[in-house]
Amino acid sequence: KRQFFRLGKTTSGLNTINISNVREAVIAVPPMVLQKKFVGIINAVKKTMTILQDSAQTMDANFASIAFSCFE
Repeated sequence: KRQFFRLGKTTSGLNTINISNVREAVIAVPPMVLQKKFVGIINAVKKTMTILQDSAQTMDANFASIAFSCFE
């Protein structure tokens, strides 16, 4: 982001960049080991979220059942 701000400064104040600037931009990419670790963390979070959502649905169903039983 800073690269583009620095490259885009002009004396007219229009802040423009050209395609050469975009092609030459340096994009930081973490090592593959860290990328895979991040994917593992994301997958674990998704699995936990699914379990919690299933649990919430079960609790809602149980509450509805109990509430129905109380007012029969």
